[in-house]
Amino acid sequence: GEFERLGSERMLSSNARIICASNCSLRDRVRQGKFREDLYQRLNGLTLLIPPLRERLEELPVLIAAELKAAGLKEGKNITAIHPEAMAKLLHHKWRGNLRELSHTVRAMTLFCNGSVILPEHVVFPPDLESDQSSRTSERPDPVALSNNNKESGTDLSLANAVRFIYEQAGRNQRRAAKLLDISRATLARHLRNVAQK
Repeated sequence: GEFERLGSERMLSSNARIICASNCSLRDRVRQGKFREDLYQRLNGLTLLIPPLRERLEELPVLIAAELKAAGLKEGKNITAIHPEAMAKLLHHKWRGNLRELSHTVRAMTLFCNGSVILPEHVVFPPDLESDQSSRTSERPDPVALSNNNKESGTDLSLANAVRFIYEQAGRNQRRAAKLLDISRATLARHLRNVAQK
């Protein structure tokens, strides 16, 4: 389109695209009279609906590994593994703040960690957003490795495989693994079946 700068007499042209993001339905806001319909129509060229992180838990382990790598480089730390209980705590969280909350949480974990393994006590959420899980003092299994050969070692960081790994570390005890993950035994069994079918 064409436009004229304030105080100028010269006409300028531009060919720009605007990318907008919203955490609410702008269509609903228009219906409620809280957002201008003409502006909505101008912005609504292409709509991409991206589900919140809490609805994409299968992506969470991969995102955590990437964030940990970036945070480790920034803080000068070499974090190579996540303890299964720490991973279970992360998988159980509601992630109301989406990727921004994940990024802040992983950065805090990195700062709290003095070794190479993220432990459950390194995973701290803001008090008002913390998921209602009890602290666990059970015997700790081995950490979930974050190395590049995870897929070869059978510990690749996908939701189903993280569940399977925690199940193995719990001595194939479904009750203990379900307690670590804070899920029902039926849900655990479903995840284990999904891994077996792949």
